[in-house]
Amino acid sequence: MIAIAGLAVGLAFGLRSSPKSTPVGPREATVGRLKLPVPRGFNSYSMPVNQGPGSPMASHAITNFRVPAGMTLDRVMSRWAAADMKYVFVENHNHGAPSNVVALKLDLDQPYGSGCIGPCPPPSVRLHLPLNANQPWEQQYRADGKPSFRDGYFRFHHKLYSVEYWVGQDAPANDRAAVLDALRSIRPAS
Repeated sequence: MIAIAGLAVGLAFGLRSSPKSTPVGPREATVGRLKLPVPRGFNSYSMPVNQGPGSPMASHAITNFRVPAGMTLDRVMSRWAAADMKYVFVENHNHGAPSNVVALKLDLDQPYGSGCIGPCPPPSVRLHLPLNANQPWEQQYRADGKPSFRDGYFRFHHKLYSVEYWVGQDAPANDRAAVLDALRSIRPAS
């Protein structure tokens, strides 16, 4: 009986004193000629230009949530972006980015003419490094009129980059601060 009680106390102490596990990954990601820091405990997602080995990373995102099985982060963020169209995702009652998450995505964009029929105007390049929340971002809106994620474009070394970010009002304060700090810390790769 004493052995069982000792085992129970030892197990309870061991569980209580064990550190909280966090995802382990690179502390920063390279997208084109830029570095994106990955805050401790955030999930990190890379999307290569093509699927061959050694492909340069064209997109990288950091989030405080795991992407559901069978989905990609691009698909999740596309659903958030489509939330301004009232009838697109009625079945799932998708109304944009959840208020309890944060996300930041950096893309090295393809030439602005891709995907267009006929001539395409270049996107409005309104941002500059170092990035911050006070720059002239495009504000996206949900179908109910509430703000959704913010996005914008900037040029670096003659390449076009786009950035999207979402800071949910109900997300933990340290996650909100971490994603805004990561946004400000995007910098040239050495």
